[in-house]
Amino acid sequence: PTHHTTSPLNPHNLPPFRLDPHAPRLAYLWDHVVAGAAVLPGAAFLEMSLAATHTTLPARTATVGLQGVRITAPLLLPPLAPSGAPTPT
Repeated sequence: PTHHTTSPLNPHNLPPFRLDPHAPRLAYLWDHVVAGAAVLPGAAFLEMSLAATHTTLPARTATVGLQGVRITAPLLLPPLAPSGAPTPT
C-alpha cells in the first residue's frame, strides 16, 4: 500500500517510496531467510531510510547518519511461485 502524508519531514507531500516485490531484478531478496521465512534484509530498511532523508532534506545537507535504529518486526516477503517469481498478493 502507498500512503501519502504531509508531515514536518515531508512538508511538500513528496511521492512515497515504492517497492514492487514482483520485479524480477529483486528476486535475490528471497535468498535472505530467517527461521524458514524470506524477510527483507535489515540493510534495505537502512537504505530506504537514508534515501528518504536525502529526498526530504535540503541539497546542501552534507552528512546524514542513523543512530539507535531498531527493527522491531520483520517484513515478510510474499511466497515464491513455482516459477521462482513472487506470487501476487
